[in-house]
Amino acid sequence: MGPSSLRKQKRPKKEKGVSKKKPKEAKPSGASKPTPSSKARTPSTVSLSKWIPIEKNFPLPAYAKEAIASLTEAGFSAYLVGGAVRDFLLGLPIKDYDLATDATPDEVLSLFPSALGVGKAFGVMKIPQENGTMLEIATFREDAEYTDYRHPKSVRFAGPEEDARRRDFTVNGLFYDPKTRRILDAVDGFADLQAKKLRAIGDANARLKEDALRVLRAVRFSVRFGFTIEESTRVALREHARFTRKVSAERVRDEITLMLKGPQPGEAVVLLRELGIASLWIPDIAKVKSGVFAAMERDPSPRSTAFVYAVALSEVGGEEPEKAIQGAADRLRLSGEEKRRVMDLVGNLPKFKDAFQMREATLMRWVSEPYFDELLQLHAVVVQAGDGNLMAGRFLEKLRQDFLSSPPAERLVNGSDLIALGFSPGPQFTDILHTMEDLQIEKKILTKDGALEYVVKHFVR
Repeated sequence: MGPSSLRKQKRPKKEKGVSKKKPKEAKPSGASKPTPSSKARTPSTVSLSKWIPIEKNFPLPAYAKEAIASLTEAGFSAYLVGGAVRDFLLGLPIKDYDLATDATPDEVLSLFPSALGVGKAFGVMKIPQENGTMLEIATFREDAEYTDYRHPKSVRFAGPEEDARRRDFTVNGLFYDPKTRRILDAVDGFADLQAKKLRAIGDANARLKEDALRVLRAVRFSVRFGFTIEESTRVALREHARFTRKVSAERVRDEITLMLKGPQPGEAVVLLRELGIASLWIPDIAKVKSGVFAAMERDPSPRSTAFVYAVALSEVGGEEPEKAIQGAADRLRLSGEEKRRVMDLVGNLPKFKDAFQMREATLMRWVSEPYFDELLQLHAVVVQAGDGNLMAGRFLEKLRQDFLSSPPAERLVNGSDLIALGFSPGPQFTDILHTMEDLQIEKKILTKDGALEYVVKHFVR
């Protein structure tokens, strides 16, 4: 169900002459606050024309309902905000439930003693839940000047309209009031949802200068939801792509990883290239054929972080490919294990062309590697974008299945045996063990006595 189908039908007017009690005067919903230190509250600036009735109920988990009830019973407003509202209107599963309120952080803490004040300086409190999630409750606020391309210098508590206007994109600037089943739209986000358009709130250049991570979030949102990026926003994204260097590499990596693991990695890569982001962070991704990402989209297998970056770097080439891979992994702050896995995957990809010429022991040792399932997955998506010849991959996949179905036999010769024969640990020691393992795998030696006899005959001087 799209956003346009959720509006409520107008209620018929009540008959004249019907008397009703005058309701008690309520505290204005979303009342503005001048500063975090001030207790005085000014009247709300919310215009009734910005409220949009919604037909469908917002599905809320029990902990969110209880938090909303606690806030409203204490005389505060409490709205669902951000991604939860956007995904609700788009008919998508909701991952996180965040609340916005006119209660100050200290007032939130008095209602929820377990609340964590990690973001208290910015009006944000987090309440741990029994299921391991965190419920975020933020005070309506305006942000002061941003000084590090990520965080405001300070905040001023305000009303919901001001809070909406400080956010990144119009589709993320909507508030939902569960008491009245209405959407508060101060930024025309509802219309942009209907039009499937991604637009920065207010001045796009100002929004992106405040937080350069929004450049990457724009790409991810556009691809994830199939939104067209509004032209002035697109121009600003190109202009501010270079400022993503001001953002921590870990945050950039997380955004790119979400795109590559998402349903449309190919479209994400196109946008990353068009906007000048790929050249800053992962330039070798431009060498990868679009068909590789198309094949990856068709593959239902889970994608690990190492796998998606192996795909992105599968055409790295050059005289020192390992150095290039290591440089990209370090730039994006991949973990040591992820970096090693990417290098294993990309480095072993060329071996497929020699699979039918390899000796049996080499093949069996190769398919026993822990990364081999992902290597098969990588080979499949790369080949499908090329000549489409999957014979080597299928041959190796059968060997891999055979290996997994029958655990390797105990070695016929081990280190203790060699020491008993007078050998000392060293290069020759390792070579003998390797040779004997090859002969055992290829079933050329079947017993321990036969193996020891072979060692004495060929290696004892």
